[in-house]
Amino acid sequence: MARTSQLAAMLWISTTGWLTGCGRIWFDPSRDNPGGALADAPLGGPGIDAATAIDAPGGATIDAPIAPIDAPNAPSIAVAPMLAMDTICGGTPQATRLTVTNSGTAGLTISNVSATGDPFNVLLFPLVIAPGTSGDISLEPPMAVVGTDLGGSVKRASLKIESNAGIAMVDLEATVIGANIILTPPSPLNFTGSSGACPAPKPFSVQNTGNQGILVVADVETPFVFESASSDNFLDPGESLSIDVRPVTNSQCAGSGNVGFTATSGTICRLDPVLNVLFNITGSSTCQCS
Repeated sequence: MARTSQLAAMLWISTTGWLTGCGRIWFDPSRDNPGGALADAPLGGPGIDAATAIDAPGGATIDAPIAPIDAPNAPSIAVAPMLAMDTICGGTPQATRLTVTNSGTAGLTISNVSATGDPFNVLLFPLVIAPGTSGDISLEPPMAVVGTDLGGSVKRASLKIESNAGIAMVDLEATVIGANIILTPPSPLNFTGSSGACPAPKPFSVQNTGNQGILVVADVETPFVFESASSDNFLDPGESLSIDVRPVTNSQCAGSGNVGFTATSGTICRLDPVLNVLFNITGSSTCQCS
């Protein structure tokens, strides 16, 4: 009996690392591995990290790197916010190009291009722009009409570009190019005299309010003449020219005629019409002004 009791005690001591619960036997490693350090040998079998084997139910490797998911291919549309151009009075509108860039990873499809505002004309646009490339939209500015438009004025519109990457808006501007000849005579430019005396000359001027220089020449009809004129008849933008005008007659005491300016070079947008001028000298039957 004594030997049997000793054997039983030794067996109990050697198996204190085994715990029983719920009909299962669990091994407590802390009994034989003080401090709870992991064993050197992999618990999950060859090629499996011990920590992975413990944290992953059933020994699945949850710590393995996950392959990145590629972003879907998509187009991109990039265009300047404004396009400026010129339109010359009386000239044929010249086409201007607007560059559209696709910096995306799929083809950029342009479905429609339209302008709202002044009549800019869309001539041509690319249907598809490949990734990493650019395409041009061809546009014409509105025509500038002589006598209607003014040099220096600006025509405007909004360009709408519709595509599979969304809608892009561009401001369009076209500057009218040309000179504006504006007459500034006294009001009224009529001459009167008495007792056969010749009326005194009156100043008469012209100004270029446009954005292009112009050469002008005084233009007159009998019985009027220009008393004096500047030797420099070229008008830069904003510059004025002033002369004197008076009637000249050897017999008549009343009459009318036209005075004005003629442009001999440069682009004209507006040219004021010649002025009809009257003269009347009273108190004499014969008038001589020279």
